[in-house]
Amino acid sequence: WWTLWALWSFAVEVVAVGEGGGERFIEQVAAAAPPSSGGDVAQALVTSFSAFAAANIDVLTPSMAAHVTTADTAYAHHVRTARAKLAAYRSRTSRGLPVAGFGRSAADLVSKTLAGYDRATAMAAGTPAAPYRAARREELRKAATRGVRECFVAQMAALQKNSLDRFERRLLSGDAGKTQGGLPPVDDGFDDGRAAVRTAAFLFDTAASDVEVPSLGLRKTKYVADTTAKLGEALEKFPDSPEAQLRRIGRVKKAASKPRAPQERAVSAGVNLVAMFRPDGFGNFQGFAGYNAGPHGVIVGVHNDADAPETISQLGGVRPPFVRVQPKLSFDVQL
Repeated sequence: WWTLWALWSFAVEVVAVGEGGGERFIEQVAAAAPPSSGGDVAQALVTSFSAFAAANIDVLTPSMAAHVTTADTAYAHHVRTARAKLAAYRSRTSRGLPVAGFGRSAADLVSKTLAGYDRATAMAAGTPAAPYRAARREELRKAATRGVRECFVAQMAALQKNSLDRFERRLLSGDAGKTQGGLPPVDDGFDDGRAAVRTAAFLFDTAASDVEVPSLGLRKTKYVADTTAKLGEALEKFPDSPEAQLRRIGRVKKAASKPRAPQERAVSAGVNLVAMFRPDGFGNFQGFAGYNAGPHGVIVGVHNDADAPETISQLGGVRPPFVRVQPKLSFDVQL
């Protein structure tokens, strides 16, 4: 009944295509198609003709033709469904936005697409059309996997960019004590910077775990290593970056222009005593000792030069006194 409906609804023409004439036939059909769909028609014909040629079908019986048609119809339906889902992914990844649960969703997309195709073409299994069915299934798998891989790469690139930007903002705001994206501020120490790199790499690893698709071989290992290396480079280059230099200059200016806090007025007094003992002798012994207690202090000296001629001559021929005490009173005033 399907064949009768197709013959009644469309102008169907059966054309025998000889060996090597498939390409010319596809060009003719594509040229006759409407301009808006010529490229799609040509691509569909190329795909279908290549799969049909690879199936090595010698005689196309009505039952085999039905299986081939079923495979083409199932392929077209499921590839459209997969492309619609991938388009939703691309609408977010193209803007640098994450796709929540991408890894699980992408794995389900591929598995459900292939499972739906297998159910729709189950009648062709074990028939001479089975190679054609398998070829179309492989094309469907490649189309879905290719789109998932593109979205995976785009998301990893966006995650890496966001991690580096967040890490640089954290370095810039380290002295201000601000928190950037769950990262504590970075001090000036090298160890603190390395700890910040490990924290940022851990956050990237956690986010990448939600994006990887292990069933398709799309893993995060390479991207985690690359991101960790770039975070280390950013930490090493940061002190010489223009942003860091401007931040240091700004801190110096701010500290210089900051008004001093008012001090309390106070007056403190201190007493200092200086004592000198000059016993008999010719100056071959001399020593000093001192003690301070806050603003007060005592200094005691000993010099046995009372019999030295130069000492007596300095005092006008008189021996120096045995002990001499000199008090000193000091005041410290804060206004």
